[in-house]
Amino acid sequence: MTGFDASGHVAEETKNARVIAAKGILSSAILTGVLGFITTILFLFCLPDFDTLFSLGAPQPFVQVYALALGRGASAFMTAIAVVGLVLVRS
Repeated sequence: MTGFDASGHVAEETKNARVIAAKGILSSAILTGVLGFITTILFLFCLPDFDTLFSLGAPQPFVQVYALALGRGASAFMTAIAVVGLVLVRS
């Protein structure tokens, strides 16, 4: 289980659940913010110049940006990991 829900579900079976669940939810929120900020900064450094970005012709060119930054094979691997992660989190 990932995210904020994990602490709530685990709290049903722990001692001192009031404190443990609150710490888990707070640490999850803080880590999500920190790692999301780092990911955003890394993504901005991987972006091509604006002429190349707008010439891709896609309304949301994230997969094309992966292909430009990482190469064709690595971008396919990253896209597959993202799809698997979304399926696991949402199921």
